[in-house]
Amino acid sequence: SLTTPAFGSVEFDGTNLLLTNNAGSPTRKTIAFTDSTIGNGAVGSSQLASGLTLGGTTSGTFSGNLTGNVTGNVSGSAASFTGSLSGDVTGSQGSTVLSAATVTGKALTGYASAAGTISSTDSILSAIGKLNGNDALKAPLASPTFTGTVSGITASMVGLGNVTNTSDANKPVSTAQQTALDLKAPLASPTFTGTVTGSFSGSLSGNATTATSATTATSATSFSGSLAGDVTGTQAATAIAAATVTGKALTGYASGAGTITTADTILTAINKLNGNDALKAPLASPTFTGTVVLPTGSTTSAPLKLTAGNSLTTPAFGSVEFDGTNLFLTNNAGSPTRKTIAFTDSTIGNGAV
Repeated sequence: SLTTPAFGSVEFDGTNLLLTNNAGSPTRKTIAFTDSTIGNGAVGSSQLASGLTLGGTTSGTFSGNLTGNVTGNVSGSAASFTGSLSGDVTGSQGSTVLSAATVTGKALTGYASAAGTISSTDSILSAIGKLNGNDALKAPLASPTFTGTVSGITASMVGLGNVTNTSDANKPVSTAQQTALDLKAPLASPTFTGTVTGSFSGSLSGNATTATSATTATSATSFSGSLAGDVTGTQAATAIAAATVTGKALTGYASGAGTITTADTILTAINKLNGNDALKAPLASPTFTGTVVLPTGSTTSAPLKLTAGNSLTTPAFGSVEFDGTNLFLTNNAGSPTRKTIAFTDSTIGNGAV
């Protein structure tokens, strides 16, 4: 939640939905669900009509004066009782029963993953925390990834029996590699045979035949024939296809952000476009950060309008749903529970008072 309540802010702490009202003195209020328990002192004589009748069996602790007809057993404390218990604990007063399923089915409230040795002083919760933390420090049997120095593994164990720890400088050259190298000319002072094609710079020595200039030119002031490759056409009419430009790799690319201007190159413009896009939220299922401000709204346009739809088959923590009549919020990350948000005229749930 915000350190300082801000008027109009809606916050969700995982269990409660909070709204800050009162622009003059912002006050954070907890929005009630239909099964929310009413706070002590929130219901007084001015809220209850005279002649209040409580039907069925009413349990709890009462203070003040009760008038009218009271049936059943009423006392200040239950030192002894008859009948059978129901709920998490069953049986009778003299023989209570707590089933294993009741214990193992409870939510791990206060759970935090830890690590360490389990001892007799651990609770069930702390033991589960340690077990989970210890498990996280282990590698899976299938395709494990290790860190640090792993010992006890030989080359044969991992199918590398023919591999030796030989430095690059001392690795031998295979017969096939040497045969391929023998067919290459050295970069320094090579000697060619047959017909040599391509462009050359520097001095040529030996016998040159078939369309070889006797001079060593440093520039081509004039040429005939057509160009091939990225640039096509002739000397007087060169051409670069659009696909040649757009197909080039983005060498030097780095995502950025900002406004594109005429001073940008294609590369810097793409950098900015990608960075600007990363600062936007997708139209489908966006995730926002910071404070999301809704429009002001008007008498004909609500700042937030919900569309009625079907509720999720399985409640998802943090979900807000509207079925056309009720507004729901799912809280409790450990055991997601769909709660119905109460309106001022909502019926209070049994046991909530």
